[in-house]
Amino acid sequence: MPETPVTPKAYQSSPAVQSLVKQADAALAIGDMDKAASTIERALRIESDNPDLWMKLSAINESQGHHEQAASMADKAKVYREQLN
Repeated sequence: MPETPVTPKAYQSSPAVQSLVKQADAALAIGDMDKAASTIERALRIESDNPDLWMKLSAINESQGHHEQAASMADKAKVYREQLN
């Protein structure tokens, strides 16, 4: 019998973190990578185990040329994502 694919569980962010993500997205939209990164870092102080935040910060770091930091953050995201399932 074929296995049913498992849909990864979503991390349920708090309203405060959702607001910070919106602020970070607005900063990204105008190209303010530093503000976007610092805003996501604030969100991570609230939800340090949120894989979506780690991936967003990884992408920001990658776009800034911080490849090693980006890879490390992507690894953290993977670990936290696996813990959700």
